[in-house]
Amino acid sequence: MTREQLQFLDRELQYQQERGVISEEQKLQMLTDYETKQGLSFIRIMLTIGALLVGLGILSFIASNWAELGKAAKLSIILAVFLGAMLASYQISGPYPKTSKSLLYIGVLTYGAGIFLIGQMFNFGGHFTGAFLLWALGAFPIAALFRDKLVYLFTCVLVIIYVSGYFALDGYPYMILALIPALYYCNRYLDHSRMILFFINLITLDAVLLLTHVLDMDQFYIGLLFFGLGLALYYLPLKMNTAVYRLQGTLVMGVAGLFLTLPEMWRGPLYPGLQLDLAAGRLASSVFAVALMIYLLYLTRKENLTALVFICAIIFRYYVDTFIDFMPKSAFFILGGLLLLGFGYYFERLRRKKGGLGVGQ
Repeated sequence: MTREQLQFLDRELQYQQERGVISEEQKLQMLTDYETKQGLSFIRIMLTIGALLVGLGILSFIASNWAELGKAAKLSIILAVFLGAMLASYQISGPYPKTSKSLLYIGVLTYGAGIFLIGQMFNFGGHFTGAFLLWALGAFPIAALFRDKLVYLFTCVLVIIYVSGYFALDGYPYMILALIPALYYCNRYLDHSRMILFFINLITLDAVLLLTHVLDMDQFYIGLLFFGLGLALYYLPLKMNTAVYRLQGTLVMGVAGLFLTLPEMWRGPLYPGLQLDLAAGRLASSVFAVALMIYLLYLTRKENLTALVFICAIIFRYYVDTFIDFMPKSAFFILGGLLLLGFGYYFERLRRKKGGLGVGQ
């Protein structure tokens, strides 16, 4: 909770204690179940930026003198910087936790740079995805050991790059089948971080999308698959981090649904023996769009403001598709701008009315 929310709760519980509804012991017990949300710390921001600058400086020095250094010297510098940063981070983690984190970031950056530099040194070759996988496999235990959310989040980004790189290759990164469960499991030790959970779900969705690419699925079935995955995420019967799943479910369902409103998506074979022409594709996509709009309006009535964004996106898509070839360009842009301004005003008004809540619900 924010500090203001915790103070408000304290006042309310004090009022209930004075009324005799709860005892002082019960009040204190209730307050201990909450903690103040940690905002951005100036010291931590300064130390993090300093760590990035130091890390970039070390890499720049190594790169500029790379040709003059021998292989033993190159390897020694990389190992010395990495092990020195990690050891120093561990040693001062108690008295100076923020400085310890900065040294940890230097170690993680040096480790990743060392992978690329050593690969270049010994001419290992191969696709860049292998280097990002090794970087993620090294950063993952560091994030778990030091319980650092920023390193964990960085690990998720590395895994996304690793998976996405396979879109240009013939094959599938089967290592992801072990990485994804491990990422979900270890997130428990970081107090079920919602931001990290969002990125792990994104990795899973990226892996599913890659599988459809490997299987050469038709775009129509891909759209239907992700629309179904969005619905599944939204309606998962979970007690913890429900807002994350509902937000991500709405995003996936909305993006997939937006693509399914395109007539071109319906012109492929719906099932063996049935092929839709352009007119039938337009009719099918229009029926789907109407049904999707009704469903999104239903979600909006349940205070899901993300659904409202996709309602606006669908309306604007049909506006562009219908009028771009018939209206003068100036009138088209003016009317389109007014339409977006109206959407923005309505969205802000509704958000203020709801107090900023319900975005992913």
